[in-house]
Amino acid sequence: MKSPFKGGFEITQVFGANPQIYKEYGFKGHEGIDLVPKDNDWDVMCVEGGEIIRDIDTPRDNYGNYVLVWNTTNKRGWWYCHLAQNFVSVGDKIKKGTRVGVMGNSGYSTGPHLHLGVRYGDEDKVPINTDNEYKGFVDPLPILETFSGDVKCVWTDKEGKEREMKWLGREWGVEKDRADNYMLTIRDLDKKTDELKEEIERNGEEVAKWRKMYETLEKQHSSLTLDNSEKSKMIVDISSRLKTTDEALTALRDTLKEKELEIEDLEGKIINLKKKNDLEQYSTGQLQYAVFIRNINSLKKLFGRIKRGDKK
Repeated sequence: MKSPFKGGFEITQVFGANPQIYKEYGFKGHEGIDLVPKDNDWDVMCVEGGEIIRDIDTPRDNYGNYVLVWNTTNKRGWWYCHLAQNFVSVGDKIKKGTRVGVMGNSGYSTGPHLHLGVRYGDEDKVPINTDNEYKGFVDPLPILETFSGDVKCVWTDKEGKEREMKWLGREWGVEKDRADNYMLTIRDLDKKTDELKEEIERNGEEVAKWRKMYETLEKQHSSLTLDNSEKSKMIVDISSRLKTTDEALTALRDTLKEKELEIEDLEGKIINLKKKNDLEQYSTGQLQYAVFIRNINSLKKLFGRIKRGDKK
């Protein structure tokens, strides 16, 4: 039987899809196929006869209510998961086409559907090839195609149009190639993400180094600011001293000018005295020498005051 639903089915999630979701459960991607019926008949039919080796009526894991049918000839088990209820018990031997349950939404599910999975095992029904990144599960679609029966199986494309799924034909091959390409793209993106994380880590170290250099420069700038403050104080002090010196020089110039006037006045008096013959007993040279000595003594006193900082 090609389909677990009498009226055909629509695929809502293919094998290997959404690796980002199933990675946390230890799978490389979706470990089966998700199906819904094309009509309103939700009865789930057995696609390959065998023995019921597991019958879960009370949801205890992600698969919810499910049935596991073991086919001894082909040594594989069929998983019918997320059932609303089932009609078989452990030990029952059923044929293909037997009703095993009703599609439901039990367990970890985002809406009513049938999760159909298949896994091969050994003589003791122990799963084999569990290192295939799907814990031994394989894609059920190629197996369904080998079964007899004429069931129309469709899927909905990105534009919302229904398309017939020809499992071993060109159409399915193209779509599977696309899925494989998507998987390669996802793996490539994961690799690039890891590379970006490493680059971010390296850049973080570089930023830390530059931040440390910035802090060092900031401390140096603070120190230079303090030095400039001291220099500014020195400049102010020197400016003040220069101003005081300028004032002293101005006072000295004024004093010298006054002395020049005094000398001129004395010379005038000497001339007048000569005219009165009061100093006739002294020669002109002697009188000039006396005036010169007097002026020198006055200048010495003036320079002494300037040296002591006495402005008066």
